[in-house]
Amino acid sequence: MTQHDKEFRSGTIIRNNVVGDTIGYSSKGEQPVFLSWGIYLDSYAGGYTVTNNITFRNSHGGIMLQGGKDNIIVNNTFVDSTLRQMHIANFASNSTGQVLERNIFYYTDPEAALLSARALTEEVVTLDHNFYYCPGLTDPKVISPDASTFAEWQALGFDAHSLWVAPGFVDPGRDDYTLRPDSPALKLGFKPIDTSGVGAD
Repeated sequence: MTQHDKEFRSGTIIRNNVVGDTIGYSSKGEQPVFLSWGIYLDSYAGGYTVTNNITFRNSHGGIMLQGGKDNIIVNNTFVDSTLRQMHIANFASNSTGQVLERNIFYYTDPEAALLSARALTEEVVTLDHNFYYCPGLTDPKVISPDASTFAEWQALGFDAHSLWVAPGFVDPGRDDYTLRPDSPALKLGFKPIDTSGVGAD
């Protein structure tokens, strides 16, 4: 197995992390480059389960799926990334069996995109039962060859049962993304994320 094995399945679980305010500095010669994701499954990273994580204020998005297979992204909270909230690349047309379900995506800049993706099929990825919201926005932006709005995205067969609804955070202004008892996400199967042990020895 090499890092470029297109059939690689890690079996790794990424869970119970809080990732915020990342910028991802690099450079091309003397030219600075800033690029970061809350969680980034690079190249052909496959077989990962990503669950019960909270990411906020990352430059390029909360979650990036590059070209791996059978990644499961479930019950995470992704908040306020600058450019977009998620990206599904299907790099080298290699991805199959990816699942994004019961995640919360919340952002406050109406100029940011909800998601970006290459041309996708249901064999590449299943997206459903997610919770999306940007206050004051009714027509979220999608960047994809086949869709530019969320309605067009749903018409492709994705997110058929997902909701555009305020998640009901306790105090997002103070980075408290605990859900209030009346949160619609809780009523529809999202499990509360316990951050009390994050950063503990």
